Amino acid sequence: QYVILNSLASIIFDLTGHHGIVVNCSGEAGASKSTTLYTAASLWGDPVMWPINGTNRGATANARSQRMATNANLPTCVDEITNMLPKEAVDMVMGVTQPGHRLRLTTEGVERKQDDSYKSSIMISTANSSLHSMVSTDNASGTAGSMRVFEIKFRAQHVHSKAEADEYLRQLKLHHGHIGEIFAHFVIQHRASVATRLHKVMAEIDAVANITSAERFWSADIAAVQV
Repeated sequence: QYVILNSLASIIFDLTGHHGIVVNCSGEAGASKSTTLYTAASLWGDPVMWPINGTNRGATANARSQRMATNANLPTCVDEITNMLPKEAVDMVMGVTQPGHRLRLTTEGVERKQDDSYKSSIMISTANSSLHSMVSTDNASGTAGSMRVFEIKFRAQHVHSKAEADEYLRQLKLHHGHIGEIFAHFVIQHRASVATRLHKVMAEIDAVANITSAERFWSADIAAVQV
């Protein structure tokens, strides 16, 4: 439920004052990580086509970056980053938390005009291994990257049969993209009150959990999801 709600929380994450965070689903195979990712994606669009292929033969680092810039404040879903190299994982996580896309120069050395603009959003990813472990290397960037990852350990619950799971995915593919639009309309119409509520909840979480400056991304994500 927390992961799925991050899909909606993405469009109000900007109100926390931050530009992004990675929410990673880690754990054993068959624990419904990808199904959860598809459900989160289905709030905005096609549950299978919305997520990015996170394998080494899938999207490149530049492609992921461009997709996030295109999505702006909509969530970016990346399925299966298990085999991502630690350095690439750190670069991805640090890039998610930045406000804009990379700058490019023309052949004359002049800054190229950018088609995309400011972004602030949540990336939802899946992996069999821990993303925290991938980015927590013995250097400052690894530690900083780890603090920008909110990870949830998935365990197989065995509450549904394979036939029920297959039917659930079929239904997602038939009925998707409605909730996000309705939610976005509400946020736009009530932006000021949503912002006030979010700031209040974030302050409460900071106080109750004694959040430090290094943990600010976790606090912001929890508050956005709760609101």
